[in-house]
Amino acid sequence: MRQRGAYTFSAIASPRRFAYSQSMAVLTPDEIVRLSPSERMDLIAQLWDSLDDRQLPLPEAQQTELELRLASLDRDRSQGITWAALKADLERRCP
Repeated sequence: MRQRGAYTFSAIASPRRFAYSQSMAVLTPDEIVRLSPSERMDLIAQLWDSLDDRQLPLPEAQQTELELRLASLDRDRSQGITWAALKADLERRCP
């Protein structure tokens, strides 16, 4: 099992529970509504995890925002401090 947010996911697509076919007639709507909410979340997670980043194109606005944030990170990196320095500062301020 693995954690994702508040949910714990188990492998529900095991051959003993669901038989996946090449034709994508995997689960009928009736079969889906019979799944518990947890099992549906498991299925959603498995579907999402099966997608490669290249299969999830970003809308232009999100791509632009991502590029702006990456550029900002590169610019501002020199002003950052290390985790060790931050931790030491916090421990000094909040003993």
